[in-house]
Amino acid sequence: MKRMFRILYSVVLACTFALLGACTPDPFEPDPDMLTGTWRSGTEYYHYYANSWQYEQYGGTKVEVNGNVWDTSVDEGENEALPFKWTLDGADMLQVHYDYMGSIVPKTYTITDLTSTTLTYQDKYGRTYTYSKVK
Repeated sequence: MKRMFRILYSVVLACTFALLGACTPDPFEPDPDMLTGTWRSGTEYYHYYANSWQYEQYGGTKVEVNGNVWDTSVDEGENEALPFKWTLDGADMLQVHYDYMGSIVPKTYTITDLTSTTLTYQDKYGRTYTYSKVK
């Protein structure tokens, strides 16, 4: 009887560990619609648009963009913002920034939190950025 109890106990314990090990949390999948709008952190603003448009760089090169970034600490407003193209692949966000002289600067982030009021993401170096929704 004692031996049967040990065997049954071992089987139950093995099944419990197998089931617990199979439980992994679902990966975070931010809703791109929640990202659209204007986000602020200090004097830095990002506006994510749902639709894209053509931006003409210096020299006439046209690129498709769907966002703007500006910093009010250097007397920039939204009308002087620099454009960027953003895409989401799961929680991974790619921003490709364009400047007036034709430079292209890709930036990659992982979104860790996205609510109706807060956007938080992290770069590959572990730096965390948090923004509040303005509109």
